[in-house]
Amino acid sequence: QALAIQQELLGPSHPACGETTLRIGQNLGVQGHYETAERLMREAIGILESSLGHDNPRISRATSHLARHLCDRGAFDEAESLWKQNLQRAARYYGDRSGSVAVALSQQAHIRVRRGDHSGAEPLRREALALFQSDLGDEHFHTQAERQALADLLVQQGCFAEAEPLLLE
Repeated sequence: QALAIQQELLGPSHPACGETTLRIGQNLGVQGHYETAERLMREAIGILESSLGHDNPRISRATSHLARHLCDRGAFDEAESLWKQNLQRAARYYGDRSGSVAVALSQQAHIRVRRGDHSGAEPLRREALALFQSDLGDEHFHTQAERQALADLLVQQGCFAEAEPLLLE
């Protein structure tokens, strides 16, 4: 109903309609309606790109939701491509050393782990952790979560001595 009202008042190509379409897609994905969810997320990205331009930070947020959805469905190549695009946008908007860049690196690492490419994920995890530490500090939730993810990855690779201080920290 909200989307119908927005479309009537603002027109179907308004960014608010794109945001609402994205939220509907996200909710449908959680409910298990995967194809419809993906279609709506792509539609939302199209609306946002046509109304805001391809390089707007709101596009990154929308594509990050689609990338997570695709990763969950096993479409790793496209998901990783979307995260690479988001990394480039984040670097342009917030700088190379930002937490937004760290999020994109962390998500790329997640995809590589899902693929079984632990050695390819490790440098991404390390860089993401360093960026979270410098941007958000050691005690921030994102820093702690990335530290845990790196430690888990090291354990999976049998690097127990290197993982232990991260886990203790």
